[in-house]
Amino acid sequence: MSYYLVKENNSLIKALARQMLSGRWKDAISVYFLMYVILNVPSIMINSMSSSMFIIRLAQLYNLLVTGPMNLGIAYYFLRLFRQRQCGAECLFSGFSVFGKVVFMYAVISLKVLLYSLFFVIPGIYAAISYSQAYFILADHPEKGALDCLSESSAMMRGNMFKYLTLQLGFIFLRIIASFPSALSEVLLNPAVQNFQPGTVEEYVSYISNYYMHPVSKILSFLTIIVEVYRMTANACFHDLASGELASEAQEVF
Repeated sequence: MSYYLVKENNSLIKALARQMLSGRWKDAISVYFLMYVILNVPSIMINSMSSSMFIIRLAQLYNLLVTGPMNLGIAYYFLRLFRQRQCGAECLFSGFSVFGKVVFMYAVISLKVLLYSLFFVIPGIYAAISYSQAYFILADHPEKGALDCLSESSAMMRGNMFKYLTLQLGFIFLRIIASFPSALSEVLLNPAVQNFQPGTVEEYVSYISNYYMHPVSKILSFLTIIVEVYRMTANACFHDLASGELASEAQEVF
């Protein structure tokens, strides 16, 4: 399979993302919000039941079994959105059709990023970027094995790491700006945040379960979802440039 050096600047990639999102922002935000609910609400509910180690492990097991399929589903959704193909909330659940494969891939990526991070933060970032295209590859080719997708992702990112990193840094800055109003409203309006002092595990669980529960904060937190929708569409564009699906100015290197 051929891979390409992405020559387009980040502003063009973002412009293409905005163009493909035109008229579809509402649908994309709804699908991303659904993924957010599936990933977070059950874990919060499980953790709020008790602070016992069994409950904590149960929440971790839920995350292990669901995060991989959700990551694959959201990658599939945004690839189809960027390519202007029909897509809806059903795309989000496509990852469960290769459940064992994608859970294994998620576990391998998480373990490798963790192990690399033990040496220093930079190796951890390197590993995360190396495997950043694995879900997109599997979404396009569900017949491929998990390790094959990881290997192809690493190959695709050779020469493209700095470009991908700078693209993500721009969205991190946007996300910080988008999360500031919600965080500020929590500090000013939520008693759970105002009165919180580190103490027992039970107190910490109670704090987490009440965090972002103020209505104003919940409304303002939608700003970060908008940024994530924008980022995922730009990432789909980056993938299509690096894979050759959209290679207007790209140079083939592999």
